[in-house]
Order: sequence, then structure tokens, then C-alpha cells
Amino acid sequence: MNILITGDISSLALPIAKEFAKERNKIVLAGENTESFIVGTKNIVVHPINPAKRLFKDAMTAYKFDVVIFIATREEQIKENGEFDSGTQLDALRNVLELGKTGKARRFFYISSTEVYGDMNDALESVNPIPVTINGHTLLTGEGFCNYYRDEFGLNVNIIRIPFAYGIGENSGFLYRLVQESKKQETVVIPGSHDRSWGFLHVADLADFLKIAIAEEYSATISAINLSSGDPVAGTELAGQLGKYFHNVTYDFDDGLKLFTRSASTSIAKDKFGWLAQYDIRVDLDAYQDSIEAVAGQKHSRFQLFAKGLSGFSGLLRWIELLLGAVLTQFLTQLTGTLIQYKYVDFRLLFVVVMGSIYGIQFGLWASLLVTISLFYTWYQLGIEWSLIFYNVGNWFPIALYFATGIIVGFNRDRNESLIENKDKQIKTHL
Repeated sequence: MNILITGDISSLALPIAKEFAKERNKIVLAGENTESFIVGTKNIVVHPINPAKRLFKDAMTAYKFDVVIFIATREEQIKENGEFDSGTQLDALRNVLELGKTGKARRFFYISSTEVYGDMNDALESVNPIPVTINGHTLLTGEGFCNYYRDEFGLNVNIIRIPFAYGIGENSGFLYRLVQESKKQETVVIPGSHDRSWGFLHVADLADFLKIAIAEEYSATISAINLSSGDPVAGTELAGQLGKYFHNVTYDFDDGLKLFTRSASTSIAKDKFGWLAQYDIRVDLDAYQDSIEAVAGQKHSRFQLFAKGLSGFSGLLRWIELLLGAVLTQFLTQLTGTLIQYKYVDFRLLFVVVMGSIYGIQFGLWASLLVTISLFYTWYQLGIEWSLIFYNVGNWFPIALYFATGIIVGFNRDRNESLIENKDKQIKTHL
């Protein structure tokens, strides 16, 4: 199968993709902030493209996806300052739903969260959720989008609500942060009261359910499905479990830092699909700790670390590439004996085209100026009289050609970039 996993892929996407890759499926991961992904298998392709962008659908139509999995941003992923863009999340979901509709995907899964139940007494699939947070309302709106595409266009959509996630490869969740804080701090504050019940789900159990649901064709008629593992874990029990491994850490509770993700009834998953969670946080915490250490201990190659470090200096790199490119052009010109243009290959003209097409008219003109200097230096090496150079109109033709090429190629590049930006602004304005 060809499987697309997109949305907020910073946390669950890669471990889910690796579970599917074990069965020789072809998986495409599409989303932002993929630089740190260590894929390790040729079955997984990573596309660093934001699904909210207009070009996303055009890029992904090259594939024929059997299954599309959209992972929404969950409460445990939101940064401490609480800033996130709900509009971008919904734009991304709508783009992916359109892709699933036009591409006639066999199955579509929307990974939501039990946060949508808010403070309700019962977290049942049969009740209408009442969220109390902005992200909860965003998730519920996303679920509404999915229901619309199922009812109006016949897209086989399943909404899956999960509690806190953990497991190998999950690196932004609630449990992950607690473990990391326990390693660095003497006192760790757990949000909510000591008797608050928490629900956890291992990423492998989530992947297993997705595999079962894909195989069960009738499951497309079922809308919302809750997943959770084992019995809920009370706050004091969670602190006790962590205390077994971090003996010198004190765990406190703060009612003012309440989270709304919770455990939920999993009756549909058990009765309709025969699914049972295989992992329990009470017995898996030791192995989970080891998995965190193993992932943290993985070393990137020197080239990967060097490339990642350079990526933060993209503005400076343009100028370095410009100067190094000019030096390389002069070297190739002399190496191949093409001291006069048009003999075989004009490397100077090629350099102007490359810089203009990549970085636009500004760098196209700078490249033209540098190759002009290179050309004058070549004439100097040949011992040509300066008066002959300046008064012979034919000598100015290649220089004019370089600048004309830099302007034309660079202008086309800048114009295309402006058109794309304007289209994106128009789309956001009308949404």
C-alpha cells in the first residue's frame, strides 16, 4: 500500500511510519520540521512541505495513496507558552481532505484527541463532545470537516481520539517531558490534582489499530473511535511509578496547570474491531526509559551535523556560494582551456544562469559582475591591449549577454515566487 502520513508529524508520524514499513508498505511523510528525522529505511520518503501550503496538493498528486493519515496537533504537543495556529491546522486538514477526495483514497484517518471531551463526565463515542480549550475546539472543528467529506463526497473517514501518547520515537508528549524533567530537576510539577486520572496509549498500539481498521472495510461507516490503554492512571500512581526510577525527585501537583486530555471508553475498538492495547504504562515505564536513552544516544553523521549547522546561516551561504561559484567558474575556464567564450562551453554564462534561477535577480546581477571581472582577467592574461578591449564593440557583447541573462532569469524566478506568495495570501484571505 501507498500511505501518506501528514499534519503535525513532529511526534507520532515517524514511529507509525516505521510500524507500517515493517510490512513493506510505501510511506510518505509530509510536513515541516523533518530535519531531525532518522528514517533508516528506504520504504519511507520524507517531504519537508507544509500541508497548509497551496503547493502541497500539487506535490502529492504524483503519488496514488491508498491510505491517508492526518495527525492533528494534540494538547501535549503545544508549547508551554500556549501559542499555536489553529487556522493553519484547519487549512492543512482541508488540503489533505481534498487530496484524499480527488485521489480517491481508500481510507482516511484523522488522529484527534480525547481533549475534545473537556470536563464532561463521560468520554463516550456516542455523546457530542464539549471542548473547553481552543485546541479542543480546533480538533472538534477538524472532526466536523471529516464528517462533511464523508457525508458529501463519500470519503471513507475514521476519526480516532487518543489520550497521551508514548513509545519509541515519540518525543514531545506529556510522559516524555515528565521523564526529561525528572532527569534534570529535583522537583517536577505534574499538572492537575493528585487524583486526576490519566490515559496513555503506546504508538505501537495505535499503529496496530490502524492496520486492523484498514483491513475492516465496514469500519468506514463508524465515525469517532476512542483508543486508550488499560485502566486510567491516577496522578499519585503516576508519580509513584516515576519515583521508582528517579529516587531523588519530588513530584508536586498544580491544579492551575490542568490538562484536559484523558482516558476514554474504548467499547467500539474492543467490540467492533477486537482490538486490545498490548502495552501498559505501569509495566512499560522501564522499557520506555531505555528507549528514550537509545534514541537520544543515536549519533548523526558528521556530514549531517555539519549540514544542519549550516542550515541556520542560509543568508550568508548565498554569498559564499556566489563567491565560490565565481572562483570555480574561473578555474574550470582555465582548466579546459576555454579562455575565450564560445570555444566549447561558456562556464561563465552557466554560472549566471544557475545563480539567477536559484536566488533571483539580485544574485543574477552579482554573478554577472563577477564573471565580467573574470573575463577582464582572462584578457589581461592574454596580454591584449586595454585600448583594443574598450574600443572593440564585439568585446562588449558577451558582457551584455551575461547581464541580460542574469536579469531575465532572475526576474522570472522572483516573479514566480511573488505569484506563489500572493496566491497563498488570497487563499488565506478567503478562508
